[in-house]
Amino acid sequence: MDGKTASRIVGITYGQLNLWVNQVDGLLSNDPISQGLPRNFTYRDLVLLGIVKDLRQEGLKTGAIRQAIKVISEYWSKYWKDDDPENAGWLLTDDNKSFDWIGGDRPGIIFEGDSDIVSGFLADLIKSNKKYQQEGLLVKYEKSDDDQNVRVYVRLSSYFYDLRRVAYEIQEKMPVLTTSE
Repeated sequence: MDGKTASRIVGITYGQLNLWVNQVDGLLSNDPISQGLPRNFTYRDLVLLGIVKDLRQEGLKTGAIRQAIKVISEYWSKYWKDDDPENAGWLLTDDNKSFDWIGGDRPGIIFEGDSDIVSGFLADLIKSNKKYQQEGLLVKYEKSDDDQNVRVYVRLSSYFYDLRRVAYEIQEKMPVLTTSE
């Protein structure tokens, strides 16, 4: 897909698209040096551009965005093989300078089981980790109807970006390609 169509789908200007492609390595899946030929943007390229757009809106600087895109691209090459938005994962950070990627439904850990065992484990986890003590990363604690079992969700990071949301948004805006026989 050409750059003008790509920029329209992502919701950025053509100038922003060109600037970001030149400033952030890894935004294009094909050779970024077009030698006067039009660039060909793929679905993943558009998702990465959408992520850059979101990170810019969050106030991240170019260096941090480069780092985030590098991490995402590295993990996607291993784990996001099917272009299904559900598998795009999450970008995690505590400081908007260093990043990590995680797959799955939520960027955290879910514990289920006997309330005494889970509570004891969480207490040990919180005591052993100053970060959990300071930031209170326990997000949800649900008791079962019998008051014996609990389900606890612990968030892994202070900040997380839902890459799946961006992938779905781009997918919805992509033109439906039809082939003639």
